[in-house]
Amino acid sequence: DKGYTEVFVDSNGNHYGKGLNNILREYADYLTEYGKNKNRLYALERKYRSAEEHAKADKIKHNNLGTVAHNKKVNKFKERLRNIVNVAVHEVMVNCDTLVVENLTDVFINKNNWGKKTNNRINKWCKGLIQEALEVAAKQHVVTLIQVNPAYTSQVDSKTGFLPDDKEKGRVGDTFHHSDGTKSHADHNAALNILVRKDDKKIELYTKFPKVKEILENRKIKAGAVLTATKE
Repeated sequence: DKGYTEVFVDSNGNHYGKGLNNILREYADYLTEYGKNKNRLYALERKYRSAEEHAKADKIKHNNLGTVAHNKKVNKFKERLRNIVNVAVHEVMVNCDTLVVENLTDVFINKNNWGKKTNNRINKWCKGLIQEALEVAAKQHVVTLIQVNPAYTSQVDSKTGFLPDDKEKGRVGDTFHHSDGTKSHADHNAALNILVRKDDKKIELYTKFPKVKEILENRKIKAGAVLTATKE
């Protein structure tokens, strides 16, 4: 399972690339603040232009609206992210011959209040980064890479295979509350569901989310009916 806190959590509960969230949050905060300051300075430049105070406007444009310093800082953030992702990817592949992962087109669901534009920008770049890192490392380590449909893998109870009902807590933050009263790390629970999803004949890689939910709900209904019939 891939998330924000770390790069990966495997089905054995091991965590790889801890600290990812710290870098992502720092990067997002920088982009948000940079955007606000840039908009403010653009407005100020236009104000001076309108007032025909061209010297002041030119000074702002020359000293504050360039992209060289900004691009350098962005590249440093990306390099830090590359390092933590690459290390995590190689670590997770060391002792396996097959790696089952969620479909990368749906990775990194935002849990942070970064704003839609900032979140989309980071999501898009991280998807490409992880995809490339996985493909390169898989070739180097001779590991078979299998992608599965990620729909509801973070919400299904890995001990039952069912979605929690209204009376059950399910996932709350980083903790998953199982129907039997036990708790586990939410990303570990998701990793177990991803592993099982590999052999699920009904839920294919590109099955739409609503259809996946329908399949999961029907399974729970059928299981309840069988249980009732058995008791009778």
